[in-house]
Amino acid sequence: IADLQKRIDDMGDKKRRSSSDFQAQLDKLAADLASKTREATNWETEAAKLKKELSGQEASFSEWKTRIEAINEYILKICQPQFSVVKDESLAPIAPTGDPAASGQEGYVLVPLPLML
Repeated sequence: IADLQKRIDDMGDKKRRSSSDFQAQLDKLAADLASKTREATNWETEAAKLKKELSGQEASFSEWKTRIEAINEYILKICQPQFSVVKDESLAPIAPTGDPAASGQEGYVLVPLPLML
């Protein structure tokens, strides 16, 4: 009987140790879960902040792109206008020969009205 009592006591001690170890592991896992939850929340906050910043940058980029397209269009209209060279008041065109001094032809340059405005 004493041997049985000793075995029962040993099993009780083993059960308490196992229960204590299990509780320690459970507490550790709960702490890890809380830590990971805080970390995930921080990542989500950071992601939301970066999405907002990206949206602002995309809007700024779009604005700059529109502005650059308008400037390019303006430059094309100013730097490459549709000038015409005419002979006289009859507005008969003079064909370009490449070198105006060699052709001996004189005329007038018609400037597009939007360019003058």
